[in-house]
Amino acid sequence: MELAWMYRYSIATLIGVSQTVAVSAQPILPALDGMQTQVIPNGNQIDISGGQLSRDGANLFHSFQQFNLLEGQTANFLSQPQIQNILGRINGGEPSLINGLIQVTGGLSNLYLMNPAGIVFGHSAQLNVPGSFLATTANGIGFGSQGWFNAIGPVDSQNLVGTPNQFAFSSLSPGAIANTGHLQVPDGQNLTLLGGTTLTLGTVEAPGGQITIAAIPGERLVRISQTGHLLNLEITPQPGTPLTSASLPELLTRSDIRHATGLSLNESGQLVLNGSSIPLSPATQITSGTVSASSTTQGGSVNLLGNYIGLFNATVSADGTTGGGTLRIGGEFQGREGLPTAQQTWVSRDSILSANTVSGSGGRAIVWSDRHTHFLGSLQAIGETGGFGEISGKESLVFRGQVDVTGTAGSMGTILFDPKNIIIANPSADTEAGSLIFSDFPNSDVTLSADGVASLTGNVILEAHNDITVGDRILSNSLDRLELNAGRSIILNADIDLAGNNGELTLVANSPQANPRIRDAGPANITQAPGTILQSGNGDMTILMGDLGEVGTVRLAEIITSGGNITVETPGSIELTGSLVTAAETTQAGDIQLRSFLGKITTTPGSLIIASDSEQGRGGNISIEAFGDILIGQVVSQGEDASGNISILSLQGQIDTTASVENLCSDCANLDAYSLSGQGGKITLDALGDITTGQIVSQGRTGSGDIEILSATGNITTTAIADSLPDSSNLHSVSDSGPGGSVRLEANQGRVTTGDIISESALGAGGDIQIQSEQNISVGNLVSTGWDVSGDITLFSLSGTIESGNAVSLSPEGRGGRIDLDASSGVQVGEILSQGKLSGGEVRVFSERGQILLNGQISSLSEGGTGGNILVDSFDGNIVTVGNISSQGLSQGGDITFRTDTGGIDTRNSILNSFSEQGTAGNVTLQAFGDILTQEVSSEGLTQGGNITLVSENGRIDTSLGILESFSDAGRGGNVTLQAQGDILTQIISSQGLTQGGNITLVSEKGSINTSLGSLDSFSDEGTAGNVILQAFRDIATADINTYAGKASVQGEIQGGNIAIATTQGRIDTSAGELGAFAWEGNAGNVTLEAFGDIFTGVIGAYTLGQGTFQGGNIQIISHTGTIATNRGNLQAEASIPAKADVASEAIASIFGTQKANLDTYSLAGRGGNVLLQAPNGIITSHISSFGAIDAGSVTLFSSQGNIQTGVLFSFAEAGKGGAIAVNAPQGNLNIHHIATYVSANSLLGEGGNITLNGLGNLTLNNIASFGNLDSGDVTIRAGNLTTGTIQTLAPTGVSGNISLNTLPTLRGDIRTANITSAGGTGAGNIRIIAPDGSIITGDITSDGGTGRGGDISLDAKNDIIAGTITSTGQLGGGTVSLNSEMGSISTGEIAMGNLAIGSRVGMDAIAQIEEARTAQFTAHFGPDLLSSSLTTASPREALGAIAQSTGIQSAVIYVTLTDDQIELVMFTPTGEPLRKVVPQVSRQQVLETARKFYIEITDPRRRFFTAYLPLSQQLYQWLIAPLQVELQAAGIDTLLFSMDSGLRSLPIAALHDGNQFLIEQYSLSMIPSLSLMDTRYQPLNNAQVLAMGASEFNSLPPLLSVPLEISTITGEVWQGKAFLNSEFTQENLIKQRQTHPYSIIHLATHADFKPGALNQSYIQLWGDGKITLDRLRQLGFQNPPVELLVLSACRTAFGDEQAELGFAGLAIQAGAKSALASLWYVSDEGTLALMTEFYNQLKQSKIKAEGLRQAQLSLLQEDTRIQNGQLRRSGTRGDLPLPPELAELDNQNLNHPYYWAGFTLIGSPW
Repeated sequence: MELAWMYRYSIATLIGVSQTVAVSAQPILPALDGMQTQVIPNGNQIDISGGQLSRDGANLFHSFQQFNLLEGQTANFLSQPQIQNILGRINGGEPSLINGLIQVTGGLSNLYLMNPAGIVFGHSAQLNVPGSFLATTANGIGFGSQGWFNAIGPVDSQNLVGTPNQFAFSSLSPGAIANTGHLQVPDGQNLTLLGGTTLTLGTVEAPGGQITIAAIPGERLVRISQTGHLLNLEITPQPGTPLTSASLPELLTRSDIRHATGLSLNESGQLVLNGSSIPLSPATQITSGTVSASSTTQGGSVNLLGNYIGLFNATVSADGTTGGGTLRIGGEFQGREGLPTAQQTWVSRDSILSANTVSGSGGRAIVWSDRHTHFLGSLQAIGETGGFGEISGKESLVFRGQVDVTGTAGSMGTILFDPKNIIIANPSADTEAGSLIFSDFPNSDVTLSADGVASLTGNVILEAHNDITVGDRILSNSLDRLELNAGRSIILNADIDLAGNNGELTLVANSPQANPRIRDAGPANITQAPGTILQSGNGDMTILMGDLGEVGTVRLAEIITSGGNITVETPGSIELTGSLVTAAETTQAGDIQLRSFLGKITTTPGSLIIASDSEQGRGGNISIEAFGDILIGQVVSQGEDASGNISILSLQGQIDTTASVENLCSDCANLDAYSLSGQGGKITLDALGDITTGQIVSQGRTGSGDIEILSATGNITTTAIADSLPDSSNLHSVSDSGPGGSVRLEANQGRVTTGDIISESALGAGGDIQIQSEQNISVGNLVSTGWDVSGDITLFSLSGTIESGNAVSLSPEGRGGRIDLDASSGVQVGEILSQGKLSGGEVRVFSERGQILLNGQISSLSEGGTGGNILVDSFDGNIVTVGNISSQGLSQGGDITFRTDTGGIDTRNSILNSFSEQGTAGNVTLQAFGDILTQEVSSEGLTQGGNITLVSENGRIDTSLGILESFSDAGRGGNVTLQAQGDILTQIISSQGLTQGGNITLVSEKGSINTSLGSLDSFSDEGTAGNVILQAFRDIATADINTYAGKASVQGEIQGGNIAIATTQGRIDTSAGELGAFAWEGNAGNVTLEAFGDIFTGVIGAYTLGQGTFQGGNIQIISHTGTIATNRGNLQAEASIPAKADVASEAIASIFGTQKANLDTYSLAGRGGNVLLQAPNGIITSHISSFGAIDAGSVTLFSSQGNIQTGVLFSFAEAGKGGAIAVNAPQGNLNIHHIATYVSANSLLGEGGNITLNGLGNLTLNNIASFGNLDSGDVTIRAGNLTTGTIQTLAPTGVSGNISLNTLPTLRGDIRTANITSAGGTGAGNIRIIAPDGSIITGDITSDGGTGRGGDISLDAKNDIIAGTITSTGQLGGGTVSLNSEMGSISTGEIAMGNLAIGSRVGMDAIAQIEEARTAQFTAHFGPDLLSSSLTTASPREALGAIAQSTGIQSAVIYVTLTDDQIELVMFTPTGEPLRKVVPQVSRQQVLETARKFYIEITDPRRRFFTAYLPLSQQLYQWLIAPLQVELQAAGIDTLLFSMDSGLRSLPIAALHDGNQFLIEQYSLSMIPSLSLMDTRYQPLNNAQVLAMGASEFNSLPPLLSVPLEISTITGEVWQGKAFLNSEFTQENLIKQRQTHPYSIIHLATHADFKPGALNQSYIQLWGDGKITLDRLRQLGFQNPPVELLVLSACRTAFGDEQAELGFAGLAIQAGAKSALASLWYVSDEGTLALMTEFYNQLKQSKIKAEGLRQAQLSLLQEDTRIQNGQLRRSGTRGDLPLPPELAELDNQNLNHPYYWAGFTLIGSPW
């Protein structure tokens, strides 16, 4: 801080004064002011005692009139241990002249002496004090807020407690202090001299303590040890009365010490010291002796303070052995607060300042002034770690001295110079004359000499608040670091060379550390003159531009380091006129970083280089970053061990690295990161705009770096300097043994133009190559090679084209990389190769709009692994190939896919091949909008051939120039699929695999298919053959088509492939070859041909020779509008069968076991396949055979409009079943050679198949046979005219089939046959021959039933009947023989007749009669008020139809009437006439007795574990249901409504059994009184609520234990509603609740009993003794509105009693409910609970009530609902229901016996 100190004294006083200070005989006199100080002389020792104490006894105060000591005298202050401070004042007005010893005894007190007049310590002055010592010329010492100890005046000593910390200098000119003696305090104590002017010529010592010598201006208050301050000066009014003080010249004159020290005063009043004139301004502090705070441990501190400070031949030290201390000369660091600052500081050449140490860190030395500092001396801060030294003048500085901050064992220390401006030069001369001391304008513009700076050691910081100029070369062999910090600019007009000591060089312009108020206006620049060099050896070079003020330009010439980093950072621009090089021989080269945050970086065109090079170490990183454009030349990072990375970034501009006319490194690329033995570095260019580069290379033995060029909006162009290329590539990342780096170019809005790009590694991994642009990409060859893996190659153009040379990714021992070319407007590329021993990479070529032209081979190869996939995809363009396309891999070949959404594919000049020597081949897929034209296409793999797929969405497919083949030596052949909108033309197509042949599929949506140039083969030596499928819109023409499945080498099912040929608008012609589906083992494939037009074929076979139960394939030929002719091909190998052959002989019937047929399906050990031919305009075939060892297949021919002409139709089985044979020509003629369906006689269980022939015209047929030991099939022939040979159905050990011959009415057709035979060992079939308008001529007719019954024989003709012998015989009787000729004669041989059965149709009037009788019965029982629906005769059918319409339920009503000698069954359905069936010779008594026994057997709880009821149940079924079953099934009935005759109304019909299942398993059921007494309207119950009431306890009836749980579960869990139990179950509450809410469901869980007699005998039990009798049921009001369902869960009926049954059956109508659910007998509690809860659950999911009941009954029958572990296990996911405690002890039991479920019967409407 600058203090305007005023200094007043008379110059005349200083001139000629030569008097000495008078010293009285008594040098020390106490003041007579009441302070009680006692002075007692004792020889040369003067004891001082008395005084006054503070109240705490810690401070002792003395007052002296004078205080002087002569040489040899001792002033002995007597103290006590409790006294901490002794303070003495001298107020006599004279200075104290002390030339003796001052000591303190008796205590360890500090000593304070205050004499405002001045104090002089002579040359013999000494101290012997135990504590600190302070001498001051202040006129008052303060104790904080406690008060003052003033020089004059009374003292309030009692209150002056604590430590003195204030000193008042009230005088304008405080007294001076001069010391020529040796003043020393003990170790660690402080020594302080505070005076107006101070002069130190002697010695001042405080070992390890603190020395403060301060020159204080007047009218100031000094505070010591204030927080944050060592010494603080305040300008405040001061207490006390100022005393007259002596100036320093006066002291010098009076004490005459100037003669002893060489001091003098000149005529100007200046102090002359050793020839130097020193102006004596106020607050001047002169030191010319020794001031030491040095210590044997840690050095102390020295503070030399004042306005003007001069050190002349002075030694100032704070040395230590464990650490250097602190020196503060003129102020604190950079003049900061804490100490008062000097205006000027002067240090002479012979002065030494030191803060050294032997061990530890050197100390801290500050030399400061606010205006000017002149330093000529020496400053040292030496230690194991160098210390810190600052020599600065805020306004100006002249430094010609020496500074040493050596670190003997560690880092060097720091030297700071920080004036306003710094000029570094070697001046011609400096003036140090005394007249210049403390002058305002020192006689030198040079701040520091260049040589002086160079000679310094350690870290040197030059800080200028404005500019720094280097005018002369700085060549230093000692500097560790040189830092130039300028508030504005740095001008380098000369070299700076710190290489001798590898010193760091830092240049900071516009430094934020500078004072902006001192900095001049204007831009800050760093300017290095062209031709100059900055060098720092291994040291770093850092050049920075701050932001203190306006930013200019950084202009740099040549910069060289020997391994040090080079860093240049600025908000502005950087201009380079020279090279930047960091080069090291054995160590790592430094990094180079150039950053322009808001500007650009440019290079003067020429041969410039930015390089980081290490011959034996690592090259450094190079980073160049600018906001704007970057224009540079060659950039190189090289290193033996590794090269560094190169990064060039322009945030808003362009990058151009071609500024060099030629490369200075002739063996290097434009951008080069090279390492002979190590890792090559990464090279990155990133710009907003264009990027232009030369050749770029990253090379390293152990690995090369990535190369990245990224432009956000511009183009990327890489060129090369022709004479300086290390190889031919533009971009090259290469490594001998390590991984090659990736190469990435990205122009997000521009184009990319470059030459060859290579990433290679001889022994490592090749890097990826990636190019991405908005516009066009034009590149040379792209190569990535790597020993163990090669890199991916990716090119992507968002809106442009790609033109590329070859693209190669190659790895001799590893993985080939992925190659991906993706463009918007077209791709043209040479060879593409991805090859690796372990795997070839994927290849993808894509163009959104343009054509793809593949000028070379496209390959993904792997000799030891997997070939990669190849995808060529053009969204809107053609794909044209020139070279072969191949994906090959030892273990797997990759997929090959070509795809274009609008164009075509032309590979006629190429072979497409996916191959794997030991593994799986890939798929080959070609998909185009237009035409697909190919040569050879193959997929071959040892374990699997791949799929081959060609799809043309709007064009044709032509593969006629080559074969299509998928092949596998040891595995599966792939599928071959061709799909086109237009025509398909092929040569050979093959899919072959050892274990499976693939599918072959050809589909033409609008065109034809022609495969006649070659065969279609799906082949497998040891496995399953694939399917062959041809589908076309137009014609299909083929040659041979074969599917072959060979013998399996391992256990497993194999399959012959199917052959399917279909055309929607054309015809099929396969006559140029044969169709064969063959299997050595396993099922043979099916052969299917389907055409809109004609179908012409040759031989078609579907064979299996397997020893298992395998099936011969089905043969199906269908023409929708044309004819079928299967005899067009070469049939020379077909079997020949005579016209009179006996087809019932096994030799004839089995002929196709060894010979061929035209259409032939064959199974050596299994089932022959089916044969189906269907054509509207006729069918012509040769022989057709289905041959099987176990079963034979069916043969079916159908022609809706034309004739059918065939050879033999055989279906032969060595065992099992012969297939059905059906030939149908409803508008045409039939001409058939023979028909036989036959099972070998060796098979005891053989069953011959049915034979069905139908034709409108003539039917001509030789012989017919259906043969099977166990059973033969039926023969049914229907035609206009019928001419056949023999007709036989033969079953030697079983029942033979029926024979039916029928000519069509109105056509006057005749029937002509040879013998007709149906012969069976246990029964014979019926023979029926009908010629409604013609005649019948037959041979013998035989129905021979063997041990069984002979069949019925019926001949009906309009005209003559001529027959041979007619026989129906059997041990159990013969059948009925019926002969009828309406107009002709009957002529037969012998006839044997049988019985007659009756059946007839009746009208609806018969239904009305039955309804009337039934209604009358119920009216008689219930009275005339019985509700009736008043149905008309038409109403029953309408009612059933309405239900079917609303619910989809098909219902039938069955009326059962018993008579004395027969059962009459009448049934009607929603459609058709009612049917009446009579079961004769069965009396009413027989039926009722059987029903009674059945009822008893089923209702006895003791019989629940037996099935003795079954014979009775089945007999009732045969009487009541079986006669109607055929008609019920034909009508699709699912719900039966029974109106029973009396005696059967309590029959549990749900339990009737057909021998296989119960009736409830077939139909939903209900019991009705009559349809007229039933409400047939349908109402869904989805939203209905239930009113549940019940009683569990009764006075005279058994308890119902499950009722509480039953009704709570129904209303609380399963359904919605209310429940009332026991006492709440009354008639009044029932009526009340029903009136409150119209509940649709009433559930009453209580006893109910339907008894014989009057209505009042039957009842429903209420709570207590209350009952509702049947005659009062109407009073409950259930009819208004009608109750949909009334449920009685615990009732019984007197079986067989007519009145009881009427009550039960009429329950619903009597109650006014649509339906009632009640039980016929008391079912157990657990059974009732189970069924009822399940019923309500099922009712929610059923459309009608009867189906809900049926599903609940099935749940019990099928054991889904059961009792287990004391719980009711329920169906579905509803969880278990715990039983009441009384029932929980029951054993586990199933509820499947009819006892539990058959008694629950639905009465009334089932809907």
